[in-house]
Amino acid sequence: MSNVSNPRHVTAIMTELDQRDLLDELRDICRQHGVMPAEVLGRSHMHCYARARHHWWHHLYAKGCWSDTRIAILHGVQTSGVRCGRLAHEARTKQAT
Repeated sequence: MSNVSNPRHVTAIMTELDQRDLLDELRDICRQHGVMPAEVLGRSHMHCYARARHHWWHHLYAKGCWSDTRIAILHGVQTSGVRCGRLAHEARTKQAT
């Protein structure tokens, strides 16, 4: 069972990602973390979902054409949350190496 708080919102995000040819990239990240795209795009704070979400935001930002603001607008969250999550993923990645 998924912990998605607003399924309609998640569906809209998935539709937009599909239109931008990003849905397969999201699915790849989800596979790495063992979660589903709807769980990553939801608002759950469960550890596994949040880490995958941070990884996803970091991935988008690293592409170079996605700002924290643009990512926040797409996902319906605050820009500061995207930035913190993205930087948290970056820090975890650096610690692992």
